[in-house]
Amino acid sequence: MKPVLIAISFAIMSLGSFAQSEMEFESESHDFGDVKFEVPATYKFEFTNEGSAPLIISGAEGSCGCTVPEYPKAPIMPGKKGEITVTYDAKSKGPFQKSVTVNSNDPESPTTLRIKGNVVDSDL
Repeated sequence: MKPVLIAISFAIMSLGSFAQSEMEFESESHDFGDVKFEVPATYKFEFTNEGSAPLIISGAEGSCGCTVPEYPKAPIMPGKKGEITVTYDAKSKGPFQKSVTVNSNDPESPTTLRIKGNVVDSDL
């Protein structure tokens, strides 16, 4: 009887290991176009947890101090949506290309989100 219980317990635990989270973004890049000098530009990257387990985002980091991401701290349940808000602080004129690295329990983690644009004089 004991070997049967052990085998059943192992089978149940094995099934649980197949549950995964899967972060699916509507888009992984955004072009702001022209952005006014010294006016922060913000974009919300929307995603869905397409997996069968809760999605946990453990961190998001911009490629420089001028790119600041905000992400959900609570788990995103399967089938539910979430968003990562990225703000670019437009304190330098000219074209820019920045990235945000998102770490999660998705097997494909990390995910890289990209923003770009061109900072122009605010009087134009």
